[in-house]
Amino acid sequence: MLDARRWLTFLWMNVVAAILAMAVFVFVLEADFLDGQARAVARWLDRHPGWASWTAATPLLVTIAIGLHYGRRGMRRRRAAAARGEPRQRCMFTDAP
Repeated sequence: MLDARRWLTFLWMNVVAAILAMAVFVFVLEADFLDGQARAVARWLDRHPGWASWTAATPLLVTIAIGLHYGRRGMRRRRAAAARGEPRQRCMFTDAP
């Protein structure tokens, strides 16, 4: 039951995210009043390429930081379980027991 609820929550959040993304896309697509502001932002980013690069790379850097955090957390849990003498959990990607 818990697993099904997690999947339904995951799917629901994806539906909400897709609706929001489509709404933002349609808003920007139909927003002729943003032309002046969009040109100003594009000119500013053209004059400051460092900011443009950092802005483009930020999601990747955040994803890497989160991955490192969860990786370290998993390694700490694995070491703690080994210290308690618990058997190693089976990995879904390998055939090892």
